[in-house]
Amino acid sequence: MKTDCKIYLLSLFVAIISCFVSCAPQVHYMNVDVRQQAKIALPQARTAALFPVSGKNRYDSVRVGNVAVGVAEKIEEDRGLRHGSVAVWGIRGNEFLGFPGDGGEKLSGESREYLRDLSANSGANLLIFVRNLHFLPYSVNTGSLYSQYEGSNVTVPFAVALDIYDAAADTLVYATTVTDSLYLFVDASVSSRDMGAAIARYLPDISKKIGTILGSDLSPQWITQERLLFNCDGDTMWDEAHQLALDFKWEEAIEKWTAIAENGSPRRSACAAYNIAVGCEMLEGFDLAIRWLDYSLKLFPMKESVIFRKYLEEKNRPENK
Repeated sequence: MKTDCKIYLLSLFVAIISCFVSCAPQVHYMNVDVRQQAKIALPQARTAALFPVSGKNRYDSVRVGNVAVGVAEKIEEDRGLRHGSVAVWGIRGNEFLGFPGDGGEKLSGESREYLRDLSANSGANLLIFVRNLHFLPYSVNTGSLYSQYEGSNVTVPFAVALDIYDAAADTLVYATTVTDSLYLFVDASVSSRDMGAAIARYLPDISKKIGTILGSDLSPQWITQERLLFNCDGDTMWDEAHQLALDFKWEEAIEKWTAIAENGSPRRSACAAYNIAVGCEMLEGFDLAIRWLDYSLKLFPMKESVIFRKYLEEKNRPENK
């Protein structure tokens, strides 16, 4: 009898431990599209037009024109506009009277009159100028990053001036010189002697890509990121909430997690509150997400909540909105 009793008690203990283990929230990851605020805040109600300011030769004209086309097409894509609705108006460098110096000085009366004429003639009140495109000396790294191909990876640095004038407000809202690099793969059949000529052939396409990069800074962008969620596998309510999140039905998922957060053990409630914060972020309720993380940390301190709170706090700063 004693032996049977010991076996029974041991089995009961193992069953209880298994129950606790199976019910403990486990970490899962999912990919989500997160909205990033525009790096350059522009008035959305304005009608935009691009003005590439050409250099001294036809190659400069084509390349800076391609940058402007890239910017225009990106604005159209991000604002849901018809293709070609953002006009591109070429300007000769020796005729351009827009900005003294590099755009950082106060606009003269002549400049203002010139810009008002451009606005009237183009029908746009947000004038975006692309100027002074320069490709700096490239560098070559022999050996492909792609195992199935042979060739060289080329780094092409560039600099380009971007000026944005709001004609409706008569204000130069942005003026900077962007410096960055693009990366190009060149096939092994191209010798080092012919590398410069091969890169030159790519410059029109590279120029348009530069425009896409510049245009991306003018509108909010959606980027794919990874998010952590807690789930108790095998628990019906947790599994239903998790599936709703995977289907991007965040409101319904939050409703189920809220019931757990209000009635579960401290750890389970804290994990549910963390999940709610993720859902709030997806719905762009950043302040509410931070409050749920504070609630989660109050119930049960977790490093995941601390890290996520710091991320949301930085993202929610006024200068990052």
